[in-house]
Amino acid sequence: LQIMARVLVDASGRSGVLTRRARNWPAFRTTALTAHFAPGERKGTLIETFPDGWVWSAPIVGGRRDVTVMLAAADAAGNPNKRFREAMRRVDLTGFVTGDLLTPVRAADVTPYRLGSTIAELPPLVAVGDAASALDPVSGLGTMKAMDSGLTGAIVIRTALEHPQDAGLALSFHATKERGLAIEAEGRIAGFYAEESQYRERAFWRQRSRALPPPAPRSTLPIGGCLVSAEGARVEVQGVLEQDWIIPAEVVVRPGRFRSGHRFAGISLAELFRMSNA
Repeated sequence: LQIMARVLVDASGRSGVLTRRARNWPAFRTTALTAHFAPGERKGTLIETFPDGWVWSAPIVGGRRDVTVMLAAADAAGNPNKRFREAMRRVDLTGFVTGDLLTPVRAADVTPYRLGSTIAELPPLVAVGDAASALDPVSGLGTMKAMDSGLTGAIVIRTALEHPQDAGLALSFHATKERGLAIEAEGRIAGFYAEESQYRERAFWRQRSRALPPPAPRSTLPIGGCLVSAEGARVEVQGVLEQDWIIPAEVVVRPGRFRSGHRFAGISLAELFRMSNA
């Protein structure tokens, strides 16, 4: 049996049925160990660090409380139940949980990753959600990113099928957006890990940390000053999101920046760029 398709979509999550071989992985691997408890009298979400990882806990549907421990994969290997209990003794969950485990401890690989490049396939392949990229759990944005990816992916596929002349632009738009968001998130999240000063010399924190550069000082344009283009900046035509379609439009691109600039407050950045150069 042979089935022909105009577009393939990989929405298989972390299993990455069609995209796993194209992933870029960091130098570390992270395992989440999770189980449920009866809740205590204290409410809300808890995040607490310890020398070799961190713990997240929050109430869930059904009146239980989830407790998830993030560890280096090597530290989580072996007996998940034993590793989970060892980590529980390193943090203070007093008042948040009651009694012993209500469920077995489950282990899952939660290492962040992104696709290395657009996968050349016939028919075109569109990866959405965690099949395209996954963020480190400390971001707290995994579900939102996956939903955004799916919504954009639907518009990209609609454009590719109904406006085939723009299919290449649409597919490139989605792949670049997914990769760019993942790379930008990696930098911000590495900065979050660097803020944990108490354990910065421990391997878990050191491997995931990267100090962010200080913000550029605020300045105002001097009287008589003029705008000049940044080195390598240029105008080119790319796909942009316009309502429910990906359309060709002029954008400003700059080396080292994954996001191009289309409009700001209704102003065409390409037109502004040309005016400033003139």
